[in-house]
Amino acid sequence: MNMDPFSYLQFGINSLSTDSNIRGTVASAFQLLSAIGMIGLVVTIVLAGIKIASAPPSKRADALSEIGTKLLVGISLFGSTTAISMIYRVVASFVGNM
Repeated sequence: MNMDPFSYLQFGINSLSTDSNIRGTVASAFQLLSAIGMIGLVVTIVLAGIKIASAPPSKRADALSEIGTKLLVGISLFGSTTAISMIYRVVASFVGNM
């Protein structure tokens, strides 16, 4: 077994590697990260809604301003895997089946 990870990479027309083990591992890891990202995104939105709903009327404006930043960070952090998959699909449609 070759311990050099770059020996498994082959630059072809459609892929970086033709090894099915590498492609399967990367696909599984990406699906796991996508699922974690979607769960994190939903939890962030639900927690923001609960915090706004549970705030007393006098402090609701403060809660909205505080939650706005946290919601934006949560969406950008957890939504990045979805954005990456969308970009991949657009590029794959232009280039061909990848």
